[in-house]
Amino acid sequence: MKAPRDSQLGRFLRLHGIASYEDLCENAARDPDWFWRSVMEFHRLHFFKPFDRLLDVSNGPEWAQWCIGGTTNITYNCVDRHAKGQRKTKIAILWEGEPGDARTVSGVRSRIMS
Repeated sequence: MKAPRDSQLGRFLRLHGIASYEDLCENAARDPDWFWRSVMEFHRLHFFKPFDRLLDVSNGPEWAQWCIGGTTNITYNCVDRHAKGQRKTKIAILWEGEPGDARTVSGVRSRIMS
């Protein structure tokens, strides 16, 4: 499958010189450490304290521990950093219901804080 050029997936594939989604899946299966680090870097996931180890499955995959030793904040990564930058006036949430009605929210941080 070829990803659309202007999609996040398309940009990620081009950045890493990967031809297709199937090739990406093969690379991810072969080197999951590379894959997850690359995804976090691509999306500029911010850690206030960098992690020491990406993944620990020593207690079994059902008890996987991610980004061991690191500290991040999901609200900062999903809302705060965007509310301060160029995206602060862009649509943050798009809701589409039945039968085709839609609502949008922009300026999310100011709405959350008020």
